[in-house]
Amino acid sequence: MSVANRGMLTLLISLLASLLLLSACGGGDDDDEGDGGVVTVTAGSGDDEPDTSATPVATPDGDDDSGDARFDSCELLTADEVSEALGAPVGEGELTDIDPFFDCSWESEEFDSVSVSVYLASRPEVEAFFDATEDAEPVEGLGDRAQYSGFGFLEVLKGESNITISLINFDIEDDEKLEILKGLAAKVLERLPD
Repeated sequence: MSVANRGMLTLLISLLASLLLLSACGGGDDDDEGDGGVVTVTAGSGDDEPDTSATPVATPDGDDDSGDARFDSCELLTADEVSEALGAPVGEGELTDIDPFFDCSWESEEFDSVSVSVYLASRPEVEAFFDATEDAEPVEGLGDRAQYSGFGFLEVLKGESNITISLINFDIEDDEKLEILKGLAAKVLERLPD
């Protein structure tokens, strides 16, 4: 298994472990109705022109009157910005929500990709999630704290959000990936809702 694949596998295992911990700690509600809060949407699908304005939006999640909103992480970057970062055209972002994780991924025809994952929780929870990453290099000037774990994964802590941005492209060297990710992270932080 390549080093990059091990990095991706490590991130996926971390996300799954966090989801299991949150479930075990009673992170969900006791309502037996609905689909468990899982929403998958492809941004820009349908007959309308895709919106590339990258303005954060929140839309109702479900048909109840609780006022809960679904966070749309595909609005944090545009397909054009991701295409420029990868050096190849990408399709519209694919949104996958598993509350409290909100993920959007863009992929090129060569299977290079960028993804933005936002974990929304209390400050102590997002800090614990951030601190669970081992052997990461601190990155100055982004959010409240930021770190680069290598393999194209940049993690930023901002308020009650933990943002992970990944860039998978085997033709881009690791130090260049970090610079690209820092630029993408700056755009994400500008558009992150309060």
